[in-house]
Amino acid sequence: MSKYVALRLRKLPVVHWFLEPNFLLEPEQKIIVRTQHGCEIAKVLRALPEGREVLIPPEAFVREIIRFVQPEDQKSLEEIAKKKLRFSVKLAV
Repeated sequence: MSKYVALRLRKLPVVHWFLEPNFLLEPEQKIIVRTQHGCEIAKVLRALPEGREVLIPPEAFVREIIRFVQPEDQKSLEEIAKKKLRFSVKLAV
C-alpha cells in the first residue's frame, strides 16, 4: 500500500515528494516529519494512487513521517507563534 505524497514544509513554494509505505495520507492533513534539519510540520498537498510514479524522483530532504499532528501540537505551535510576535514587537520598539 505504498504511495507517493507531495508535502509542503513551512510556507516555502517548494514541494517535496516522499514515498510513504505506512500511513494512509489524504490532502490537507498536517503531519510531523523528520528532515535533514530536524522535525518539522508538513502539509500533505497530494497523494498519488498506488502504482503511479512521480516524474521527479523523491529527494532525501524528508527522512521519515513520524505521525499526524495532534491537537496538543497545534496548541504548542500557537504559543510559540505568540512568543515570537511579542519578541518581534519588543525589538521594533
